[in-house]
Amino acid sequence: MATWLKKWSRKLPMSQVSPPPRVPEMQQQSSDNMYSLSTRRNHKKAKLQVVATTCQIRSWNEMDHDILVMIMNKLVKSLGWQTLDGNTMYFCKPWLLAHLDALFPLGTTLDLRSYDKFPPDSYCNHARGRLPLVRSISFPTTSIDQIFVVGALLPWRNLEEVCCKDTIVECLAKFCKRIHSLTLFGRISSPTASLIAENFPALKRLMISSCVLSVNALPTILDGQKKLEYLDTSHCFCVDEKHLYKTQVRAKEWKEEIYVKAAENIKIHLQCARENCPPCSHLYR
Repeated sequence: MATWLKKWSRKLPMSQVSPPPRVPEMQQQSSDNMYSLSTRRNHKKAKLQVVATTCQIRSWNEMDHDILVMIMNKLVKSLGWQTLDGNTMYFCKPWLLAHLDALFPLGTTLDLRSYDKFPPDSYCNHARGRLPLVRSISFPTTSIDQIFVVGALLPWRNLEEVCCKDTIVECLAKFCKRIHSLTLFGRISSPTASLIAENFPALKRLMISSCVLSVNALPTILDGQKKLEYLDTSHCFCVDEKHLYKTQVRAKEWKEEIYVKAAENIKIHLQCARENCPPCSHLYR
């Protein structure tokens, strides 16, 4: 029978030979594949629509404020003031509040020592409004524009504890009369010592560790500040006034009157061994 079919098909022209019929199972499988592909595409479109709708609905107000403050705090410490312009600050209200909380935490203490320079004037304006009761402030260790310092200190006349560079003493002497604890770093000249001696009537604690002093600076301070109870002169050294701002200079011996005056009223006087102190010995050679 099969042989007869082969012979018969050879005699028929190609146009009359009908194609083999489709197997129903193959048709079903093909339709199933098309349906599954279409279904997957529809599901994918639905997911994208859900994501897009969710992104449009969500707001910065939904983020936890403490988490946003931590993010802003890391940005401030890693990028510095110059990269945080007003556009970033005023992007939205949650950003503004998180920015202010990161820069100026609520309380009576303001520590700016970790920043590379004093904050811009716009930030100071917000700080004055948010922190009217500041009693303790620590300024950056780098050079600071005096205009910013004056603008920041005007509303904070009741400062009691200050840590700053020697260049800010003049501003403090004009505006802040209630300081009882003063920490200085830098070089203390005779004019700066006179400002400290003649002002700050409530001063009880003076920390000038690792400062460079002119020969007459400390005696001048001790003559004017009779209420001092705590003095820290560890790792300080004295030089002549004309050599005060030189990078390499030999330290001079401390005057005996310094110890005599310090022993009169000061209850605690922290000091190192001077020429016998390992960190300071090379300065006396």
